Amino acid sequence: MSTGEPDPDDAFSAADLAAAFGRDSAGGDLGWVRYSAAEAVGSRADRRGLAAHATATIPVDPDGPLYGELAQGLALGALGAAGGATPWNAVRETGTSAYSVRIDLEQVWGIHGAQDWFAVVASMIGLQEFVEAEAMLVARAPAVASGDYRAEDFDDLWRRWLIDHDYGGDAYDGTHHRLAEVTAVDEYLRGCGLLAPDGCVETIAGYTFGWAVRLARCGVQAGYAEAAEARQMILTARDSAARIFASWTEFAVSAVAGTLLHHTIDWDDVRAAAATLLAVDHSPWRALPFPLSDPSGSVAE
Repeated sequence: MSTGEPDPDDAFSAADLAAAFGRDSAGGDLGWVRYSAAEAVGSRADRRGLAAHATATIPVDPDGPLYGELAQGLALGALGAAGGATPWNAVRETGTSAYSVRIDLEQVWGIHGAQDWFAVVASMIGLQEFVEAEAMLVARAPAVASGDYRAEDFDDLWRRWLIDHDYGGDAYDGTHHRLAEVTAVDEYLRGCGLLAPDGCVETIAGYTFGWAVRLARCGVQAGYAEAAEARQMILTARDSAARIFASWTEFAVSAVAGTLLHHTIDWDDVRAAAATLLAVDHSPWRALPFPLSDPSGSVAE
């Protein structure tokens, strides 16, 4: 499975929504992200049920990092590596020429060189991309956390969130159709066992971190970054993910949800990749512990 490139569907600027969240973009503060998945009752995935769908191939480089902090960081991008040419534990994107990678980076991400590459990957790690879908999840988060959330209330919650954050009617008109897509993803993930029967997607930060890892690798292949620079970006993504998620299962829900919301792709292929990563013993999500942070935000080494 290849997740391809994301659909460019965000109607709001990252700066606008970052300001609405009250996040310090310059400092990369992640305090606005909800950290409730680990505390949710019945939020665990049905690993036995997922095992029946574990049919994907996850390429691996036997000479690449298989354990340790860098391997944990690279594993954040493992969902996108499923069925592709680049091993999940490679620091450089493989299977395509440097020229092709540079063209893709320019056309999709506006990356023309080393400075652009650094800025976009840092934006990913700071969760300043894919902000429209994330805002919708933020809008319903209090109702989800209280147990009072109903899908039929989503439209009103989104409308009120936009009003509270000083967006006009045009913002609602241009985005409300995506609420049904979010609800459909909730239902699909419940049906395939990634979410509990009453669970809801809480964040797509896992998807964004996955892209940070992939773009870090692409930068090396394109000649915009040294391997050491990419490794540092990947380790920073690892540390940021550790402050939001408490397990590979929670990360998987987030990464899969973001993929389904931003790509035209066979959803069952994405499920197969996630199921393989969560249920097959040799997969990185099974072999590696998820990086965890303590209450102070420090990440265990």
